[in-house]
Amino acid sequence: MQNVYDELFGKELIHIVSNVQSSFEVRGSIYKDTAIAVNLYYEDTLQQYFTYLDNVPSGIEVFIYSSNEKAWDAISCYAAGHSNMFFSKKVNRGRDISAFLVSFKQVALRKKFVCFLHDKREKSVHFKEDTDYWIENLWSNTICSDQYIKNVLGMLDGTGIGILAPPIPFGEKLSYWYANQWSDEDFELACTLADKLGLTCKIDKRKMPITLGSVFWCKTEAVRKLLDYDWKYEDFQDEPMSSDGTISHAIERIFAYVAQDAGYTTEWIMCPKYAGSLVLKSQSQLTEIFRILKKNFIAENMEDLRRYHRQKGVIENFCSKCRKIYLYGAGVEGRKFANWMYIWELSIDGFIVTKLGAGQKTVLDIPVYEFDKIEIDKMDGIIITVGSKLCQEIEAIVRKRGDFRYYTPTEEGQSNI
Repeated sequence: MQNVYDELFGKELIHIVSNVQSSFEVRGSIYKDTAIAVNLYYEDTLQQYFTYLDNVPSGIEVFIYSSNEKAWDAISCYAAGHSNMFFSKKVNRGRDISAFLVSFKQVALRKKFVCFLHDKREKSVHFKEDTDYWIENLWSNTICSDQYIKNVLGMLDGTGIGILAPPIPFGEKLSYWYANQWSDEDFELACTLADKLGLTCKIDKRKMPITLGSVFWCKTEAVRKLLDYDWKYEDFQDEPMSSDGTISHAIERIFAYVAQDAGYTTEWIMCPKYAGSLVLKSQSQLTEIFRILKKNFIAENMEDLRRYHRQKGVIENFCSKCRKIYLYGAGVEGRKFANWMYIWELSIDGFIVTKLGAGQKTVLDIPVYEFDKIEIDKMDGIIITVGSKLCQEIEAIVRKRGDFRYYTPTEEGQSNI
C-alpha cells in the first residue's frame, strides 16, 4: 500500500475548485446528507468566521461548539438568526479535536458527508501574519462560497475520494511547508492509535503527514473508525494544552491514514484566489532562498541542493582516506565545494590551479597553489572542482603527473576514480 504522501504527490491529487461556476452536478437531497461542525473559542475574532459561515447553503445543518464562556452569547445570537445553525457548549478539553470526535460524533454518524472547521490564534505577534494566512487557507479553501461548497460535495459524492483538505500551511515563519511534521511523540502516538483502530496502512515517519490543521470535508465512512472509537473528553489533555506531542496532534496527522484504510484517498483542494496567492508567495520565497544560497556558493537550483545531499557521504569517505585535501579549481565550482566542505566540517589544505594568476594567493582565505609547483604525496587527495566541460582535461593533467588519489564529483554523487 502506497504511503498517503506519495499517493498525493505521485498522482497529483490536488484540485483548484471553482467558487463561482458549477463544476459538478449535485443531487437535490445531498444537503440533507451533509452537516458542518465548527469549534469557535476566541471571542474577539468571531465575526471573521461568521462571515465565512454565511456562505453555507441553508439546507446544510451547521453545529457550532464552544468552551469559552465569553463567546457563548455572541455565538448563540448568531446561530439563532439562522434556521440551519445550532449552538452547543462543550468541555474545555481537547479543543477542536474533541469537538469533532465527542461533541459532534452522533450528528456525524447520521450524515453521509461532514465538514469540520475551527478558529485559530497566533502564538505571538511574531506569527500573526502567517497565522492569518493559515486561517485563510483553512476557511477559504473549505467554505469560501455556496457554489464552492456545492462543487466540493459533487467531488465527494460517488467517487473514491474520502477527504478533501486544504494544503499544508505556508508562511515565512511557519515551518510546516518546509519540514516533515512528524515529531517523535506525535509519530509514536499515531502508531499506537493506528493499532487501537486496527488500521492496516503503513505510517512512515520519513513521509510528512498531509492533514495539518484538522479542517476538512469528508465522507463519514472514510473516518468511521475514528468516529466509532469510544472517545471521551477525558481522553484529551486539559488546558493549557501542549503545543505538540498530544493525542490531539496525533489524530490531526492520522486522518488520511484512516481514510486510506477505509479504501479512500485524501486529496487537497484550493479555491482559485488562494491557489494564485500561494503560487506567488512560494515563487517569491524560492527566489529569495536561492538568491541567498547562490550568493554563498551553496546552490542555485534544486539540482544543486540534491547534488549537495548526494555528495556528502561520498566526499566524507574520500577525505577520511587522505592526509591532505586539495580542491583542483578555484572558480564557482571550487568555491561551492569549499563552502559545502566547511558546512560538513571537512578541512581543505588548499586550492590548486593549472596556472596561478597574478596576485592570486588565496580564495575564501584558503591558499592557492599552482599544480606543477606544489608537492603532493600519494596519501594526499585531490577533488576536481571544475565545470563538467573541463573535468576530463583536468583528470588528464592529474594522471600525467603521477598516481594520485583523486575524485571527480559526478551528478549521481559517485566516485569515478
